[in-house]
Amino acid sequence: MTAIWHQQQLEIEHGNLDYLEFINGLVTYIGEQVEYVKSNGVTGLNIKAYACPNCGKVLRRIKGQKGYFWGCTGFKDGCKTALRDVNNKPVAPNPAESKPSDIYKCSECQSGLIRRKGKGKPFWGCSDYPTCKTTYPDSKGRPVYKTKKVTSND
Repeated sequence: MTAIWHQQQLEIEHGNLDYLEFINGLVTYIGEQVEYVKSNGVTGLNIKAYACPNCGKVLRRIKGQKGYFWGCTGFKDGCKTALRDVNNKPVAPNPAESKPSDIYKCSECQSGLIRRKGKGKPFWGCSDYPTCKTTYPDSKGRPVYKTKKVTSND
């Protein structure tokens, strides 16, 4: 429809179509679609919608600072689900990367750590993020706990 409407707008620009005729056509088309949805629901429309894996509401594709991602439309209701965009489809994280570890704990708050994909290589982050922002580098699938430097008063 966008391509058809664009073509019609070009026809208006060249004087081959009256703008009121274009607007009336839009109003008629949209009115028919609204009536169809009222009568039949949205199942008859050919729209691909993805459900949030956490709350079941519809996901929407959003352009962020680092590219597109999928966010839950239930955000205002407290659902903070965000999924990566791969080929215009939402992709859930690998379960092994999103489940807090029972073995590895954050040295700051004792919450479980989560192995995440970073730029180029994985890292471990606290599952209590954003309250705790502690991270650890990864070595062979295990977090590398940082040692604190001891300062002497000598």
